[in-house]
Amino acid sequence: MIVGFYFVFPFIARSYYRHPLAGLAIAAAITLGWKLAVIHVPGVFGWLDHSNEATWVSQLIATDELPGWAFSFALGMTGAWAYVQVGKRDLLRRLQGRALIGAAVSLVACAICAYLYGRHASNASTGIIGGSTARETALLTMAFSIARAALMASVILAPLWMQRAFANRPAAKLAELSYGIYLIHLVAAWYIGLVWLDLPRDGSPKAALLWFGTVLPISIAYSWVSRRLVEVPVKRWVLSGRRSSGSITAPRLRHSDA
Repeated sequence: MIVGFYFVFPFIARSYYRHPLAGLAIAAAITLGWKLAVIHVPGVFGWLDHSNEATWVSQLIATDELPGWAFSFALGMTGAWAYVQVGKRDLLRRLQGRALIGAAVSLVACAICAYLYGRHASNASTGIIGGSTARETALLTMAFSIARAALMASVILAPLWMQRAFANRPAAKLAELSYGIYLIHLVAAWYIGLVWLDLPRDGSPKAALLWFGTVLPISIAYSWVSRRLVEVPVKRWVLSGRRSSGSITAPRLRHSDA
């Protein structure tokens, strides 16, 4: 899905930047149409799958394909465009007060959506992959994406004191590990939490603490080792190769940088 986005992005970037709101509307229509098709015409996806798996397996796979995430990607792209516009028009100070209100409203909306999403996933018959089942619900997942995008935008536009919770050294260190955590957390949850330890799945606070206390430390440790032994050495190797070929030049400072 991520590779697919980076393949499509160069072909749409220029047009999207020129018409970001239209692009957001088109992406919303794509995601809504795709998710509704997953629910209402599952036979099509089963036929495309060409496997002997049950229909619901093909539905889960289709749910997390690129069209199902088009709206989420578009929110990020439109947010980037809006941030540029705010900087060009020097609107940051005027929007700080509204950002505080927006942060409060969007935080409540995130909490409500997270509860509904979690309840839907917990009631699913697909076990630990109930999150994929919940993502089949188009309006809920799109509302959740809007709420999270609004919360992030509000924090970006808010006064500095609100941003300190995110702009600090521990948060920056954790951000360096975030992609590795993302890649491994479901694997850790499946094999360690479900297969090996058979952690409780009753939705209780105790179960939540056990899952978070088991999966998160393992995921963070894996990401740290992966970054130290793989990511950083590879980046150094690539950069050293580019330096030796003379393809890296010093950036020119603008007057504002000076």
